[in-house]
Amino acid sequence: MPPTTAPTAGHTLPTQVTPPGFALSDLGPHAILGVDVVALPVLQTDEDDRDAGERRADDPGPRLLLGPGAEELSELLGVDLIALLEAEKATGRAGEITRLPVPLGGPDNAELRSVLLVGTGKQSPTDLRRAGAALARATKGRSAVATSVPAVADSAGLEAFVVGLMLGSFVFHWKSEPPAQGPVERVVLTDLPDSEAHVLARAIAVGGAGWRARLLATVPSNLKSPAWLADQAVAAAEEAGLAVRVWDERELVAEGFGGIVGVGQASATPPRLIRLDYTPDGASRRTPTVVLVGKGITFDTGGLSIKPGEAMTTMKRDMTGGAVVIATMAALGAVGCPVRVVGLVPAAENAVSGDSVRPGDV
Repeated sequence: MPPTTAPTAGHTLPTQVTPPGFALSDLGPHAILGVDVVALPVLQTDEDDRDAGERRADDPGPRLLLGPGAEELSELLGVDLIALLEAEKATGRAGEITRLPVPLGGPDNAELRSVLLVGTGKQSPTDLRRAGAALARATKGRSAVATSVPAVADSAGLEAFVVGLMLGSFVFHWKSEPPAQGPVERVVLTDLPDSEAHVLARAIAVGGAGWRARLLATVPSNLKSPAWLADQAVAAAEEAGLAVRVWDERELVAEGFGGIVGVGQASATPPRLIRLDYTPDGASRRTPTVVLVGKGITFDTGGLSIKPGEAMTTMKRDMTGGAVVIATMAALGAVGCPVRVVGLVPAAENAVSGDSVRPGDV
């Protein structure tokens, strides 16, 4: 993740929370001790798939099934979980959460405080991503969760669930104190073999890239200058083993980068051009090259064509394209990208002063 950096104009990014940690287990969720939440999948089924354990025949609602671990947990807690779904009129749609408080803990796990029944719809990757995001929101402030939700999906669903859970956990804070409720600290993905470890690793890399991009995009522009953004790119390059070059304002003028210089010349924080290079192992002259270019305007007032106030409220995110390029470049090695990739981020602040570019100057 992007590190806390040196102060810029008197501002420093407070230490941020980190995404949850993940682990695989071939055990059922009821057998994972020390977790305070167990989350089970709720599946919508077709008419021909239902059996006596599902909704009653006279109930017109969707037919629901519970996934791995439900039978064992129902027996341990002495609770009919299907009856709970019926009582709460659950639909099983992706991301729906039905809660069962367990204030006194379970017979084998004194730390258990809650069972969550998580709707997975038809278990498509989109449904699993929504389920992961919903579980993240429902478990903020918790210590650990054991869940069999991704066990009902294929590898694509597992990846989508983990990415959804990571991004649904995202928190940004600008105060010196951490947020009152951070992401769940640990997630155990149950009923899954070790052979899925490579899928989990890829999912963590993809989710981590999304987390990094969101963090960079959310930082306020009184810290997020072009130079600060370049520092984050250098840190990401060092972390991921990328080649990196940053052009400062003098080099940009000397080498004829008039567009970046012109946009940034009215700002007290001068522009930068960032280049990141990824080369896969075993690359040759025949290895294709892909170039990614991301806009890095760290704040856009509109310049002399100044935007109305309501149009400027989100302009700290006018560099989101650049953030995505930096985050993507940092994740390429982890996902085994087979081609060369060049990432370019022209970074500038479009401010207003006597040095602003005027309409018609270009």
